[in-house]
Amino acid sequence: MEDAQLLEELYEVIKQNRQQDFPRIIEQQASYPYLYHLSEVRGNLVDWLPLERGMRVLERSAECGALTGSLLKKTGQVTCVAETPEHAKLIRTRWGEEESGLCVLTETEWQQGEHGTFDAILLAGNVWRYRDELPALAGRLSDRGRLILADANRLGLRYLAGCQEEYEGGYFTGIEGRFAGRARSFSRSEYESMLREAGLAGWECYYPYPDHIFPTAIYSQGWLPGKGELVGNRRNFAKDRIQLFDEGMAYDGLLAEGVYGTFANSFLMIADKGSYRPKERMLYAKFSGERNRRFAVRTEIRENAAGEKRVQKEALYREGIAHTGQMCDRYLQLSEAYADSGIDFCRCERRGQGAELAFIRGRTLAEILSEAAGRWDRAVVEQILREYIRRIGASGGTVPFVRTEEFAQVFGPDMPDEGMACARVSDIDLIFSNILLPENTEWEPDALWTVIDYEWTFSFPVPKAFLLYRGLYFAYHQLLGGMGWGQQELFDMAQITEEQAKIFAAMEIRFQSYLGTGTLSVRNMQRKLGTRIVPLRELLEAADGRTAAGMPEAEWLKVRRLRYHIDRVEYQDGSVICSGWAFAKVKDGRCLPVDICVKDAQGHTMPADVTRTERADVARQLNIRAVTHPVWGFDCVWLAQPKTRWSIRFSLGNLCKVYEH
Repeated sequence: MEDAQLLEELYEVIKQNRQQDFPRIIEQQASYPYLYHLSEVRGNLVDWLPLERGMRVLERSAECGALTGSLLKKTGQVTCVAETPEHAKLIRTRWGEEESGLCVLTETEWQQGEHGTFDAILLAGNVWRYRDELPALAGRLSDRGRLILADANRLGLRYLAGCQEEYEGGYFTGIEGRFAGRARSFSRSEYESMLREAGLAGWECYYPYPDHIFPTAIYSQGWLPGKGELVGNRRNFAKDRIQLFDEGMAYDGLLAEGVYGTFANSFLMIADKGSYRPKERMLYAKFSGERNRRFAVRTEIRENAAGEKRVQKEALYREGIAHTGQMCDRYLQLSEAYADSGIDFCRCERRGQGAELAFIRGRTLAEILSEAAGRWDRAVVEQILREYIRRIGASGGTVPFVRTEEFAQVFGPDMPDEGMACARVSDIDLIFSNILLPENTEWEPDALWTVIDYEWTFSFPVPKAFLLYRGLYFAYHQLLGGMGWGQQELFDMAQITEEQAKIFAAMEIRFQSYLGTGTLSVRNMQRKLGTRIVPLRELLEAADGRTAAGMPEAEWLKVRRLRYHIDRVEYQDGSVICSGWAFAKVKDGRCLPVDICVKDAQGHTMPADVTRTERADVARQLNIRAVTHPVWGFDCVWLAQPKTRWSIRFSLGNLCKVYEH
């Protein structure tokens, strides 16, 4: 329960500001309670639920109303129970009550009154508080009513990897089942036992990711994550954590073994009395909501009783209806421009205020490329890259690039050369993960490619080289790490010069700004809040007196030379991403990674996350052979806005070099 001062602060914020202003306030306050209670991302948990207008919904634990608005929008009839009169006042102010279809009850009013039955009862978080009440809640369901339960999984992978337990905190307390008090999370089988004991006969289990508090996607057993999909794991907003291993890579292993459902971070279970038979089931929902409201969408995959699937894109706000409505126009334009090119586009039809796309079975080009990279098959990787370059470059017709106001609005003032080849209509998101090959395909150079998402299509000229730049850029950073190619080597395959790559990088930054809200996304708030992520490597180094680079202090003075190179600098959602390589050569011939430190314009150290990678391409280019694992690559991320001054210092022993930006 929140203290009185916090509730009063939140009340004043809600009273004096619009919902659209909350992201700015959250960033300014840099407070987890503000993020938890005010973020619109919270609504993703229920926004996709199969609830219809006119259904009576009970929100048993409403807290400060973070989910209430989404429930009201879907059904128009919500009864929510507030913990205290202060919570009730806050919810009423936030969502209204007299004409909105909202009824707010205090805990006392709920316990003493008769409130009839409900078509849906939501219990989101803190299930431990209401465990004994579950049978009574199940008794308040209508004949076709459903109980919706969402909470953390005490065996979730994040807790195995070093996050603290959801409620009481502490490392591995949930994993080991040693809780000091009643506050706790449960495992999947424990939640299922609760539902069974409450008299509910059937349930479906969904997996909110990264968790049930700030979900960006909802998976199910009928639609599990793909390889490399679960990479947004920086979510320790309230507590420090250690990081024992890479959760994204571990998830890939769990998915391959078929046990993801046991170790998902959170569950959302929809339970009923056994008689509910929906016309269709939701298999998957993905939220792209932290964008300008004109572009915020939800993508869903649904399945009917006959097993037929469909893909739906819907605007999250009224301002985005025009954006989703244009999808069908883009489909027709692209299909005409790319006719007989070996590139097809997923069929699209208008559905209400959104768009419905055909469901196509197949394998993404990203999966095929990743598998080839995983088995170190450089020949197949190069075949795929060259065919991608050939097909994108030769398709879509050809018109010359000319400067337009529309181009400048989306991509900024850094213009490519006049006359560069452009398609007649440009889908700039022709990246490997959006290209589907026929089902059960390994690698067939002549196979038909089907583009499954063409949301970012423009009718004004955009150079084909920029489309290739984006595809190769994401392939390099997401799929080909450690294979020995440098980023510019991939660009050279597509005849993209270093100067052009710099222009395209600036265009990409401006494009992301065009899509964004101007405030920090939730995925970046961990850095803003300042909670720590301590890698296992640092703990081990601290234990034996090593530097961050892993070198004993006695060897520092033997460093002879230090080299570094910056490959890219990007700005995304209020963060800087700086990548490159750096190493120091010591007298005995070894080449070792160095310490990396970021400074602001005043010389103060800035909190930064450094991920290190092997860079065999650097060793090959510099003709350095006496190295087995050249862990010289780095991705360094920290909070900063464009045009701010900063520097990176690379050091080992008494040698230091500084990159000024």
